[in-house]
Amino acid sequence: MSVFKFLRIILCMAILAKSQLIVNIIYSSFTNLELALKISSLLLQNFQSHIDFNLTYIETSEDLKLATDASNIVFGLIYSASLSELIKELAEEKYFIIASIEETSRTYSEWQFFIHNSLKNQIEALLSIVSFLNWETFIVVSDQTYSEDDGFSNYFSNKNYRLFYFSNSNDQSLADLFIGKIVQATGIRNIVILNRGESVKLLLKSLEKHNFLNIGSGAIIGNKGFWGLYGNGVVSYCESGLELADSYYNYEGLAFVKFLKQILSYSSTYNSLTLKEFLNKNTEDHHPVSNFTLINAKNNENFLVGKIFNGILTLINPLVYPGNSSKIPNSPTTDINI
Repeated sequence: MSVFKFLRIILCMAILAKSQLIVNIIYSSFTNLELALKISSLLLQNFQSHIDFNLTYIETSEDLKLATDASNIVFGLIYSASLSELIKELAEEKYFIIASIEETSRTYSEWQFFIHNSLKNQIEALLSIVSFLNWETFIVVSDQTYSEDDGFSNYFSNKNYRLFYFSNSNDQSLADLFIGKIVQATGIRNIVILNRGESVKLLLKSLEKHNFLNIGSGAIIGNKGFWGLYGNGVVSYCESGLELADSYYNYEGLAFVKFLKQILSYSSTYNSLTLKEFLNKNTEDHHPVSNFTLINAKNNENFLVGKIFNGILTLINPLVYPGNSSKIPNSPTTDINI
């Protein structure tokens, strides 16, 4: 290690020892501004001290270089391949942590950490529910968040399922057409929906209209759409700590708040480590540890009924199934390890 690099690490440790994190949320013309503002608002609500943060608009590489000066954590919302690569280079040079919503490439920097669970852990949690429900055949509906490019199908290699894409939409007629003409034609009564919450509501209404939410049918909502849950008997799951999210913006904002709260424990618990070493120790391959909450819709209210930790589903309270049925036997502690 060069003397220059060693001195920079010592300087970073000295800054962090003050328990004052400097967080910069950077965004560009490609960013949903409402998302950036929501995240900023949640930071103000949750951190009255210990964190100084800025919301910075980025247009050029020079803007990015200036924005990352003296930052401990950079939360990138720029969605530009070239600027994303530059952030990684700057992190290597300036020793700051990159917080990212999701993986946008096959490789990532040693300084980059993600605020959500990996795709592997998300699908593992989903399949623990599928196994508990004893589904042998089912439909998967997804937006383009999950695709074959991500190796999505590899996680279902031993499952009998059919995959359909439905773009996130606010048009109920499109959801009705999709369920009535495409999904219903398969004759399969069990369905997994991996869309965002806003589209989940439309699809659930269509499923109800076409009698999919009766006895003998089933629906699981993915962790990025659980706030769209309603009705009776539908099951969902979410990352632990995000249960209060009621929109996509709130979901992403609460995930970043959770990430920062974990980091704030660094100054009192891991004083002898660099921040990067702390995150390496407390994450799984740069993602949060796999920990999900199981949710069940009962009479249009959502109840927390269990946990999924490292692919093991533990049911704490009995589930209600479509048609107000309780046909699948369960006990207060039912473990399924996939």
